[in-house]
Amino acid sequence: MAIPDEIKEMRDKAWDAHKRGDNLDAIKLYNELLKIDPNPGLVYSYRATAYIGLKDYEQAIQDCNKGIELYPTYSEVYNNRGWAYLEMGNYEQAINDFSTAIKRKKNNHIAYTNRACAYLELKKYEQAIDDCNKVIEEFNPKAKIKAEAYYVRSECYKALGEESKAQADFVKAKQLGYNK
Repeated sequence: MAIPDEIKEMRDKAWDAHKRGDNLDAIKLYNELLKIDPNPGLVYSYRATAYIGLKDYEQAIQDCNKGIELYPTYSEVYNNRGWAYLEMGNYEQAINDFSTAIKRKKNNHIAYTNRACAYLELKKYEQAIDDCNKVIEEFNPKAKIKAEAYYVRSECYKALGEESKAQADFVKAKQLGYNK
């Protein structure tokens, strides 16, 4: 069995492959990790993100289900499954998973932002704005997440006819690096 440093190094290599868009290589590395990692629940969650990158949402959901079975308290596995459901257009299930992720980790700003995206799709603007406000005002996330929260909130304000608020949030999102 590999020593913990080797496992950490392999996890880092797999995550780096995913971040640079080489999801197939990431999946290969995660498959190897599943053979040696003493906490495979995390690995299933990580591998799910690579499957999402490949738009293989069903496989991502299967990995998340396995991750939840092995590590039911891990917030990110619910967030990742919610992300897959969001991409599939299953917004209610996505909201359920993001809400569970938040229950597991109260300051999970990524889950709040993702849930706001699902609420936006369902035209539940006030709930989306509430989640964005939490990210913007209560947490100190990376600029990318805060930028996305400003963008989602701008879309809500636009839908509600509050053009000046929408424009201000859109400008702030761009300043923070939002680029969609």
